[in-house]
This record gives sequence, structure tokens and C-alpha cells, in this order.
Amino acid sequence: MSGLLILILGIFIFTRGLLRFKKVTRLEFFLIPLYSLVLAFFSIYESMPKLVDLIATIIVGIFAAIIQSMGAQIKRTEQRDKYQRPIVMLKKGWSYLFGWIIIFTYGISYALINGEKVDVLEEIGTEIMKDLFTFENFATVSSWNIYLLSGIASLCYLLILKMKEPLLLSAIAKRNKDKKTSIENGRKHN
Repeated sequence: MSGLLILILGIFIFTRGLLRFKKVTRLEFFLIPLYSLVLAFFSIYESMPKLVDLIATIIVGIFAAIIQSMGAQIKRTEQRDKYQRPIVMLKKGWSYLFGWIIIFTYGISYALINGEKVDVLEEIGTEIMKDLFTFENFATVSSWNIYLLSGIASLCYLLILKMKEPLLLSAIAKRNKDKKTSIENGRKHN
């Protein structure tokens, strides 16, 4: 019973977060997708799935990203972070949830079709925890199709949002190694 209450609370916090502007971060928009794609590559190499499964997973990832990006709202700010990168805010919106449901449903369906036992409530809880707490993305082990699906969807989501707001890439760019020079250059341009 307490597990169900925690799950409901997690769903509430997750959906509430979709409707608020949040700062775009390098970790969420670059490092986690890269991590997912690297793990997908190694998992695919190890398990050698069918080509049709690979293609289907990529197509679902792209489709989910398109759905997720439809309601996204991007807002520029005049602020810069401590590395002089522009701060860009993003409200994911309800369409992000629909894309998330597509990704989740595909992952569960794929597992069931391949004869795996799946506890749907546990999987929902795990996925919500990964969205609420970024470090959970590095703490959980998944199959090749989940890594690939997550990586492709996240990368395509970023590329679509970049078309809406080119400044997005600057907001997640690698930080300048020389903070002092970066800060001084930022002051010269202001």
C-alpha cells in the first residue's frame, strides 16, 4: 500500500514538473542521451538483436521524440550561468507525457513479446524515478532496446527543440576550461 502511495506521489510530481519551466541542462540533454547510446551500442554488440527489432526501436524513438516536442515551450532568458552559457528554460508540456507513454509501452511490449516477466507498476516507478532523479539513469540496468530507445528519443528531442531555439545548443555546450577568461569575456560583451 505504501509503495502505491509513493508511486502516486511520484506520478504527481513528475506530471507537475512537465508544466513548469525548468533550466535546460547539459546532463539531461547531452550526457544522459550519450550514455544511453554508448550502452545501447555495447548491449547490441553483445546480444546481436534482429535488424527488424533495431529498426523498429529507432522508428519508435524518433516518433516519440516528435510527439514529445510538439507541446514544448522554450523561453530565452537574459541570464548566463557561471560558465557564461546562456540560460534557456523549457516547459515540456503534456505532449512530453504522451511521448513518454509511447516509449514506456513499447519497452514493456517488447519485453513481454520476448517472454520476460514484467511488473508494470515497478517499471512505471523505475521510469518515473529516472525522470525525477537524474542519477537514477546511471544506477539502473536496462536491455539494449531501452538504452537505444531512450538515447534516440532524447537525441531527436534535442535536435527538434534546437530547430525551435538554436540557442539551446549554446546552453548545453561544453563549459570553458578557463572560467576566469570566460567570465571576463562575458563582461566585455555586456
